[in-house]
Amino acid sequence: MKKRIVLFFLLLGFFFAACASPNSKNAATQPPNSSDTATAGTDSPGTPDSALPDTGSDSEPQPAQKDAELCRRYADAVPVVYMVKEITGQSMLRLYQSLCTDLAGSRTAVYVAAGDPMGSDDLAPALLDSIVNYVGGTIVISAASDDGSVSGTDRYAQAKEHGLTQIADVVVLDEHGSVPLSVTDGVHLQEHQVGAHFPEYDGYLVISHFASHPKTGFSGAVSSLSLGFSSAEGKRLLSSGGTDSADIPEGAHTVFLESMAEAGKSVSDALNGNLLYINVLNHFQPGGTAMQDIGILACTDPVALDQACVDFIYMAKDSEAFVEVIEAQNAEYVLEHAEEVGLGNSAYTLVTIE
Repeated sequence: MKKRIVLFFLLLGFFFAACASPNSKNAATQPPNSSDTATAGTDSPGTPDSALPDTGSDSEPQPAQKDAELCRRYADAVPVVYMVKEITGQSMLRLYQSLCTDLAGSRTAVYVAAGDPMGSDDLAPALLDSIVNYVGGTIVISAASDDGSVSGTDRYAQAKEHGLTQIADVVVLDEHGSVPLSVTDGVHLQEHQVGAHFPEYDGYLVISHFASHPKTGFSGAVSSLSLGFSSAEGKRLLSSGGTDSADIPEGAHTVFLESMAEAGKSVSDALNGNLLYINVLNHFQPGGTAMQDIGILACTDPVALDQACVDFIYMAKDSEAFVEVIEAQNAEYVLEHAEEVGLGNSAYTLVTIE
């Protein structure tokens, strides 16, 4: 409730700003305009573009110059969530280049969240091609099911049919079972189980389709880190609150959300935080009601990124069905617990990129 109240007053601020600006039609109900800088979902105020230092030149700064200035400006700020409204492969690459950091190491994996079976609602290969080649990464996916019914062979066939193998090499993380990850200070988990290929990579770029989900409320960066990286054994651990049994613990859904957050933290800890995150907000069809595409968001912090996406859903037109699923599953609680265990920060500064 507090978060929604904060968002309400932020929207009021956008509304009054819109009334004062002749070029901000519908700004009260739309996300910030391209090249605007604004704060959403945070108590820390953003810095307007008018605060940029005067370069003394009438020439338009080049993208690299703008990126460097943004990096300097927000070096000590809360996590910065960068956004582009255009959903294309080049826009995604441009967004990645705005993150002010690169993945360390020579072995980079691009985790692509995908349904089972893969279909038209999954991220299109044309959207992924430029960024996968830019980072020189291997595409990794998981077998997805918690009962072992979907094999690595199945997923390789799906990846080929979907067109992922035409972009880069594809590896199914859990085709050969699991490896354990230690969970530090977990309420429910002492260890988590991820796909056996997980340790073969130095860092991961995690690309998720932010969409409605009947069990978690929404799918995004945190669910990719936890459920997505999990092996079948790991998924069973999450569903049972770490008991590895068929018994449903009391307060099962809350335990499940908390276990997701703890599992995500174990992945981040194992990689010493060498991860970057991108969420794509398109192809919305919750409850059969299509929403307009919103854009692509990226961040170094998975909690801030997912929180920004949730806030955009609440602001979007025709999002009632999606919001209903979020609230029915108490979905934002996973972000609250993720912040408590140190996975990330729900406060953020939003910056839109041209």
